Parts: sequence; structure tokens; C-alpha cells
Amino acid sequence: MSKVKSIFNKRALKKLQSKTESIPFKGLEQVERVLVLFSNSNPELTPLAKLLLELFQEKGIQADTIGFVSRKLEKNEKPKAHFYYLNQLDWKGSPKKQAVQDLTNKPYDVIIDLTEEIDSPNNFILFSAKSGMRVGLNGAKEFYDLVVKKGENTDERISQDIEYYLKHITKT
Repeated sequence: MSKVKSIFNKRALKKLQSKTESIPFKGLEQVERVLVLFSNSNPELTPLAKLLLELFQEKGIQADTIGFVSRKLEKNEKPKAHFYYLNQLDWKGSPKKQAVQDLTNKPYDVIIDLTEEIDSPNNFILFSAKSGMRVGLNGAKEFYDLVVKKGENTDERISQDIEYYLKHITKT
């Protein structure tokens, strides 16, 4: 990302972040809807995203996913549902509204961001969607309510940690 785009990107994110409302979070037992954000080089769920979807399905929680695919959509290729592509970003690097509008109009109890890149296009979704709890893997991003360190942990361990902390945390 060019330096100029990065500056505009950061300004837009700060503006979105300042408009983000704080919504109470009453713990995992009260969760009805979750959004999982991730990035992949292909339009398919990452192993960690799959584990989290299974976890929430077992608990009867509705889980939506959206994945950023770090390649352009080919000329005759149709976009796969629940994914947006490099050429669906605007000039400053945020997803165009038609690519993610359904997600940003729904309230979520929890948004889990599995992208580790600091300047991810998923950051715009993270702030555009209303949520009671924002969970992430990158501690350098200062806007999460909860950070679960990836380190050398397995995907199973990360999934277990997210479940554990969501069970034991409330936010008013």
C-alpha cells in the first residue's frame, strides 16, 4: 500500500472508530450472532475460521463469515459468497459497500478478526458493524476488546482460548 493510501486509510479508520458505539456484552451464554473475519489467498475458509464456525454451531449461535481474498477476481469469475476480492476495494483499500453491506447493517454480539495484518481491509468491517465485543489476534491493533495471542498456539488452542474468555468476560 502506498504511503498516501496508508495515510487516508488510517484517517478513515480513525473516523469510523470514533463513531463506534459501545454495546454491552453479557458473556457467551447470551450471544446470538457472531461475525468471523479472515483473509486467505483463495476463496475458502481458513482452518481456524472452520473451527470457530463449528464451535458456534454446536452452541446454537448464528455465525456469519467474510473473507478477504488477496487476489483479483478474474474477468469471467463470479465472486464466491462470503468473500470479497482485491479488485472489490476502493482506492484507499477499504471494501466497496456492495461487497460487505449486508454485514455492516446487522448488529453482532461478537466480531472475531482472524487477520493479523495491521492494515487489513477487514478493519473497515470491524468498525462498520455494530458489536458488543471485538476479538482479535494481533495485539498491535489497539481497538480490540480482547486479544488472543496466536504465537505458537495451534488453531484448536486459539479456538478454545476464545471460547474460554468469551464465557468469562462481560462488558457493560
